[in-house]
Amino acid sequence: MTTQAAPPAHHLQDLENRLSALDQQVQEMRAEIARWQAALRPRMPWRIWLRHQIKIRLGLMADLGQLVFPDPPRALHVPARYYRKPALADPPVISVVTPSYNQGPFLDRTIRSVLDQEYPRLQYVIQDGGSKDSTAEVLDQYRDRLHHCEMRKDRGQSHAINLGFAHTSGEIMAYLNSDDLLLPGSLFAVAKYFTDHPDVDVVYGHRVIINRNGDETGRWVLPPHDAEVLKWADFVPQETLFWRRPHLGQGWWDR
Repeated sequence: MTTQAAPPAHHLQDLENRLSALDQQVQEMRAEIARWQAALRPRMPWRIWLRHQIKIRLGLMADLGQLVFPDPPRALHVPARYYRKPALADPPVISVVTPSYNQGPFLDRTIRSVLDQEYPRLQYVIQDGGSKDSTAEVLDQYRDRLHHCEMRKDRGQSHAINLGFAHTSGEIMAYLNSDDLLLPGSLFAVAKYFTDHPDVDVVYGHRVIINRNGDETGRWVLPPHDAEVLKWADFVPQETLFWRRPHLGQGWWDR
């Protein structure tokens, strides 16, 4: 009977060192794989991520905060169908507030864009912060057609919006800045959609960009609503946003 001599202690130590080194390499490789998987995994819905990658490949990216349009300004064209008023048996009351301060040169067009809608159940409020320009003269032309009009010092835009909404009771609410416009038919379209979709609380739409002369310089054509995308970027055009009062009522705007 023969016996095998035990390997030298230094040989065993060498094997343990090699195993330890191999284990360290495996750990590093696993960490590297995890980093690559995280880098390749989209952090938004796949279809949005894929669309984003296509835009990158085609060079269609835009700088944030910069609106640059390749075409020169052109006269704003409103399709004839926008002027058609849908039949509404019981149109909801719509309350619109315009906060304003020293926006006299633009305020007249803003007011006319709302009043010329001829929406039958409109509460339109102008809440001005005590302008020193031509605002008072502009408001004097429309006071008898406004639900409420006030010129008083406020604590900023959000405060002015809250002050204005305090004088309203409409089921549908919106605010329109004093240099923005509503396209013809907007209020009727909003009212019909809310009436036809009682489960919907908020609506918004596309945006047309205009310059000081009212000429079109570009458009924001929005994709279908996606709550996940809104976590990444607030792309909702404010002037197109309407909501139901029970969910976002008075005092909602942060001062």
